[in-house]
Amino acid sequence: GTLIDIPICPAGWILQLTKTNPSCRTLPIGSIDKPSPGARLSQRVVVAGWIAAAEPIQSVAIYLDRALVQSVEPVVARPDVDKFYPQLTNKYKGWGAMIDLSKITPGPHEIKTRAIESGGCEGDFFIVRIEHTP
Repeated sequence: GTLIDIPICPAGWILQLTKTNPSCRTLPIGSIDKPSPGARLSQRVVVAGWIAAAEPIQSVAIYLDRALVQSVEPVVARPDVDKFYPQLTNKYKGWGAMIDLSKITPGPHEIKTRAIESGGCEGDFFIVRIEHTP
């Protein structure tokens, strides 16, 4: 697919988008609100954020170190996001999941999210790096 790195504030953060299907018209936009980058986490963590796209979102896939750990549907209204993207009419943009970290090794890890649109298009939309501390 097509990979785009976009520097964002604060300094050192990068939003990484990947368009995996050349026939897809647009890329999804979104963010991971929890956990915050660099968070030191132990057993379990809430991973939550928002996703929006021109097409309805079927699910959000959550990866830990490139391995799929869970898929969730956006089922939470996000009026804060609607204010910034009124043209994206999907009613529910918020999503969340609880991820078990108890079986991973201590040290740095990466949480990545991928949006799957109802038409089959997929796009990676955010990566957050965390530190696992048992």
